[in-house]
Amino acid sequence: MPVNFLEKNNLSMDNLPLDQTNTSFHIKRNYHTNDERLNYSFTENINCNSLPNYPIFSFNSEESFPSLKSSVAASTKIEGKIKNTNQLGNHTAQVDKKSYPKITPLIKTTIETLRLEANQQSPLKEFGSKSTVGEVARHVMEETHTHIDMSTARKTGITTFLIRGKLDDVTIKLLVPLNTLGSIIGTRGKVLNSIIEKSGAKIQLPKRNIGKDVSIQHSVNEYKNEMVEIIITGDKEGAESAKKEIEAITSHITLKITSINPEFYGLILGSNNSRIKELVEGKDLRIEIPSPCLVDSDEKFKPIIISGERNLVNNAKMHIEALYSELQHTTVQASIIVAKNLHKYIDEGLQQDILSRLQCSLIISPSSENILVRGSPMYIGKCIQNVMDKAKSMHIDLLDITNAHSLEADQTAYAKDISRYLLKKKEITRIEKDYQVQITPPALETLLKPGSDHIIYEFAGNIENVKNAKKELMKLINSYPPYCILRLNLDPLLHCHIIGQKGRNLQKIREQYFIDALFSDEDSFNPEIVLIYEGKPGEELSSANAVQSALNDVAELLKKTATEMSDIISHDIHIPDRYHKYILGPKGSTLNSIIKKSNSVVKVKFSTGKKKDTDNTIIDENMVNVRGVSFGVEYVVREIEKIVEDLKLQELHSYSVTFDFPQKFLKNLVGKGGSNIMKIKEELNVKVDFQDGKVTIQGSKKNVEDARSRVETFAKKMEDQMVIHLSIPVKHHGSLIGQNGKFVKRLEEKYKVKINFPRENLENKNTHDKKSNTKNEVTIRGDKVSATSAKLELLDLLDYEKEHGNTTTFTIPMSAVPQIVGKSGNNINDLKNETETRIEIEKSTSNDPSAMATVFIQGTKEGIEKAKKSILDTVKMIQQQVTRTLFVDRKHHRTLIGPGGSTLRNIIISSGVIGDHTQLAKIVQFPKTENMSDKIIISGENTLVDKIADKIISMVKEIEEKITLIVSIPSSKMKIIIGREGCMRKELEAKFSVIIRIPRKFTDNIQENVEIKIIGKKEQAEKAVEEINNFIRTEECCIINIPLNSHKCISENGAFARRMKALHGVTIEYNDHLVSKEELSNEIEDPNTKIKDLNNEYPWHVIVDKDNKDISWTLKGKIEKIEQVKNIINKMVKQVKHYTATGYLKVPSNYHGIIIGQGGIKISQIKAETGCYINVPRVNNGDLITLRGTLDGLEKARTMIIDSLNFVHKNI
Repeated sequence: MPVNFLEKNNLSMDNLPLDQTNTSFHIKRNYHTNDERLNYSFTENINCNSLPNYPIFSFNSEESFPSLKSSVAASTKIEGKIKNTNQLGNHTAQVDKKSYPKITPLIKTTIETLRLEANQQSPLKEFGSKSTVGEVARHVMEETHTHIDMSTARKTGITTFLIRGKLDDVTIKLLVPLNTLGSIIGTRGKVLNSIIEKSGAKIQLPKRNIGKDVSIQHSVNEYKNEMVEIIITGDKEGAESAKKEIEAITSHITLKITSINPEFYGLILGSNNSRIKELVEGKDLRIEIPSPCLVDSDEKFKPIIISGERNLVNNAKMHIEALYSELQHTTVQASIIVAKNLHKYIDEGLQQDILSRLQCSLIISPSSENILVRGSPMYIGKCIQNVMDKAKSMHIDLLDITNAHSLEADQTAYAKDISRYLLKKKEITRIEKDYQVQITPPALETLLKPGSDHIIYEFAGNIENVKNAKKELMKLINSYPPYCILRLNLDPLLHCHIIGQKGRNLQKIREQYFIDALFSDEDSFNPEIVLIYEGKPGEELSSANAVQSALNDVAELLKKTATEMSDIISHDIHIPDRYHKYILGPKGSTLNSIIKKSNSVVKVKFSTGKKKDTDNTIIDENMVNVRGVSFGVEYVVREIEKIVEDLKLQELHSYSVTFDFPQKFLKNLVGKGGSNIMKIKEELNVKVDFQDGKVTIQGSKKNVEDARSRVETFAKKMEDQMVIHLSIPVKHHGSLIGQNGKFVKRLEEKYKVKINFPRENLENKNTHDKKSNTKNEVTIRGDKVSATSAKLELLDLLDYEKEHGNTTTFTIPMSAVPQIVGKSGNNINDLKNETETRIEIEKSTSNDPSAMATVFIQGTKEGIEKAKKSILDTVKMIQQQVTRTLFVDRKHHRTLIGPGGSTLRNIIISSGVIGDHTQLAKIVQFPKTENMSDKIIISGENTLVDKIADKIISMVKEIEEKITLIVSIPSSKMKIIIGREGCMRKELEAKFSVIIRIPRKFTDNIQENVEIKIIGKKEQAEKAVEEINNFIRTEECCIINIPLNSHKCISENGAFARRMKALHGVTIEYNDHLVSKEELSNEIEDPNTKIKDLNNEYPWHVIVDKDNKDISWTLKGKIEKIEQVKNIINKMVKQVKHYTATGYLKVPSNYHGIIIGQGGIKISQIKAETGCYINVPRVNNGDLITLRGTLDGLEKARTMIIDSLNFVHKNI
C-alpha cells in the first residue's frame, strides 16, 4: 500500500534502525531534477559489494513500482519521456529535449531510490502496528524535510522508497583584488545581478562602500595587491558557475604607471618599439607608452598604460619598472644647442637610427633650442656628434617668389595662387625627390590669408642641389604667366556643387578647357575661386588672348551653374554664447555630424567664433548664423535647438550635494536589487553615488534637497530600528495575513514596518511540528513607535479573530431566500454590516417546494444570535403572509398610484413597510391597463395588509368626497396667483390641502379672464377660493426706477428680493429686458487688461460709471407693505448714490474665506473703513469679487484685501 508524504528538503538515514542502514544496500541512485517543467537529468551510481542477481528494475515495471496515487501518478506522466538502458554499469536516463523548454531553476532537488529486502525489514511486532514503516518514514520526513514515496511488491516483498529533497547548499570563499569589485558589480549592479540570476547563488560582497551604482572602472590609478573575500552560497553547480563568472571578470585588469620619468620612454620602447614587441608578442597583453618628453616642458604628462590578463599585466609592470631602474643607473643625459630652424631636420628616421645603433634617445624641446640626449656613457658622445653632423650638413637658402612676374598688378596674389597650384600638383615633392633637398613651402594658412606678405620657400640640403632646385622651381613658376590665372567670386556654399560629386565637374572642365580650379578651405567662408590654365599636355602655351578666352568661358559656365542652384537662405538663432562650444563639440565633431546628416551644404557661424579674414559677416553677441540650402538650414536649426534644450536641462540638473551616511545602513538604503535607491532616483530624477561613507546626490536643487531629506530620514529611522517577537498560534496566521497578504500589507504600509510570518507555515499549512517553537513566532521590524503601534494593532486583530471565530449553521426554506438576500444582495449585506458577521447561504439544487437552504454564520456570539434571529424572523414573517383583494372603481386607480407611484409608495411606507422599490411593488398589485378589472390585490403580513387596505379605502372615500370649483381670474392677476416659480400656488395648495389646476397657456390681455380649477373637499376648496379672491382684491403693483449702476449693488444677486418677500410679503421683479445684457452684467472681458500688482498675482480692473441709465423694479403686494419696501429701497439708493466706479478683483476661490473672516468680521471691517459694497461669490461660483464705491474707496478696499491675503501667506 503506497504512502504519500509532504515534500521536504533532505533525507537523513540516521534515524532508521541499524538493520536498515547497513552497507549491503544494493542500488543507490541520484536523480537531479529541475522542479520547473520536470526537466530531468538522471545519473545513477551503483555500488555493489555482493550483488545478487536481481533483475534490473524499470520505472515502467508494475512489479518494481506498483501504481501509486496522486504524486506518484503525476510522476508517471514523464516516464514516457525517459529512456533507460538495461546495462548495469551505465544506466542513463534522458529527457526528450523537444518536450520541455530549457529552464534553469534557482532551486534544485535530488531524488534517491532505496530498496529494502524483506529480510532487511524489522518484524511488525517490534513496531507495534501495521503502519510501522509508514511511521518511520513520516518521522524521517519531519526530521529531514524531505518527501518520501514508498511501495511494496507483493510477490518479492521488496519495499522501494523514492526520496526527494533539496540539495544542501555549499559555500565558496573567493579572494579577488580590491580594485576589481567595481567591475564585478557593474553599472547599477547589472553585472552582479546577471551572475546571481544565471547561477541562482547568493553572493556576499565585503562590507565596503561599494554599492550597486558603482560604474565599471576600466583603469585605476595604481594596482594594489590588497585582496578581499567574496562569499558565494548556493547549490554546488550554481556556486561553481558564479565562481567561474567572477574569475573571468577579475582575470583582466588595466593599470597605469605614473612613477616613470617620461624622458626614459624612448629607451624603454627601444628602436621601432622592439622591447615592447618582445613583451606583448603572442600574449593577451597590451602596452601603451607615449612619446618621450621633458619633465619641465609644457606638455601634459601621459602615463604608461598596461591592460590584459592579470598575471601578464603584473609581470609586464615589474619588467618595465625593473628596466627603468636599470636605465636610471646605466644611462646619463646631455644637452646640446641646435638652431630651432634645424630641429625639423632631425626627424624620426634619424632618431630611430641613433636609438638602434647607439642606444641613445633624443628629446627635442618644443620651446627652446635645446635637444636632450640620454643614453649609455659609452655612446652618448657619438650620438651628439651624429646630431651635430646632421645639423651642419644642412645648407639653408630662401627663395622669395613674390616678384616672379613684375608686370603683374597683384604680385602677392599671383605668388600665393601659383604656390597653391604647385602644391596641389605635388610639384614641390617632385623637386625634392629629384634634387635630394628638403623644401619648406609657405604654410597653407599664409597662402589663404589676404595681405601683402612675401611668399618665401626654404631650401635645405647640399649647396649645389639647393641651387639647382631653386632654378627648377623658378622655371616652373615662369611657365605659368599671370594671364593664365583668373579669379572670380561665387557663394562658398555653391563651391561643392561646382566641384561635383568626386570632382567630376572639374574633371570635365579640365579635359575640355585644360583649366584647373583652386578653392579656399571649406570653413574659411572665402568666395574666391582661382582658375589656372594648364595648356594641352606636350604642347606650347597658347596665346594670351586664347588663354583669356578659355578662362572667361569657364568663368561664365561656373556662374551659370551657381545661378541654377541659388536656393540659399540665412537664419539667425539667439543662443547664449556659453552654449556655443557644446554645439560645436570636440574639434567641431558635433556640428559636423549634424551638417553631414542634413545632406546639404550648410555654413554655421558663431558670435564666439574666430572671424575669418575673408568673411565680412557680422554676428551679434549670443547669436548663431546658419546659411545654406533651405531644407538643410531647417534641419540644422532644428538640431541645434534640440542641443540647446538638452543643455538647459543639464544645467537645471547640475546641482549636487555630498553628506555623510552610516556605512552599516548602506545595504538597507540600496535595497534588494537596488529597489530602494532606484525608487528615489526615478521619483526625483536624481543621480546618487556612494563613496567612503558619503552620499553624493546630483540633479535639480529642489529634487536633490528632497532626496537628501529622504536619505537622512532613512538613516535616522534605521538608527531607531527595533525588532519585536510575538508568539501567535499558527491557526490564526492565515486570517491575520489575509487573502494575498492584504491585511499584513496594509499594516506594513500604514506603519512603515516589516512583518514576517514563518515561511514554513505559509508554504506548508498542514505541518504540525510540536517540537518547533519558531513556527508561532511573528517578527515586526521598524522604528520603536511604528513597531509598537503595529504590534498593538496586530494583537487587536488577533483578539478580534479569536472573538469572531464562533460559527453556527441552520436551515431555512428555499422560498424565503430571495427576500432574505434582497435585490443585488442589499438585505443580506445590510444584515452583515449591522451584525458584523460573515453570512453564507448554500441553496438547494432540488425543485421540491419544501427544499431547504443551509445558512452559515461566523462572528461574535452576540452578532451570530442577532443575525440568526433576524433571518428566522423574516422566515416567520414570510410564512405568515396573507393575500387580500379590494374592489375599487378603475377611475380611482391612477390617483391611488400617483405620479411615478409616489402616492402608493407613501401608503405602504406609512403602514410600516421597509424595503427597496422592487419589494414595495410586490405588496400592492393593480390590474394592467388593458385589463378592465377593478380588483386590487394586497399581499403581506396579516396586520400589514389590513393597514394598507384601510388606508386605500379611506383614500378612496376622500377622493369621492372631493368637489371642483371654478374661479375666473383676470389675466393681469395670474402672475400674482402663480407667484415667482409657482411659489404662491404651492403655498395655497399646501395650506388648504387642495389641487389648483391652471391652464398651461393664457394671454396677457387685461380684458380677458382665466378660469382655474380648485379640487378638494368642499369646505377646503371654498376657503381656497375665498383666499384667492381676497388676495386679488388686496394685491397692488408699484414700479420704481433706480440707477442701473446701483442695481447689482442693492439687489445682491437676488438676495434682497428674497429678504423682502420673507419679511414683508412683497414680490420684486426686475424689468431687465429693457436693458442690454452688456449694461446689466457690466463685467470685464479680460481681468488681466489692467494689472496693478507687480507679481500679477491678483488681477484688478476698474470700470468708471459712464451714464446714469435707470432700471425699473416692480413691487407687488399689499399697499402698506409696498410702501415699507419702497422706503427701504430709497434709503439704500441714497447710501450708494455717491458710488462712481465698479472694481473687479480676481482671487482664487479657496482664499475667499480669508477675505470674509470668521463670522464675516474681516469683510465687515473692510466695508466699514472703505464705505464700499463688496460681493464675494458663493462656493463654486467663480473667482471674481465685485466692489462698488468711489475710486479712492475701491483702491483702499483692494489694498486691505491683498494685505490680508499676504499676511496669512507669510504666517502659514
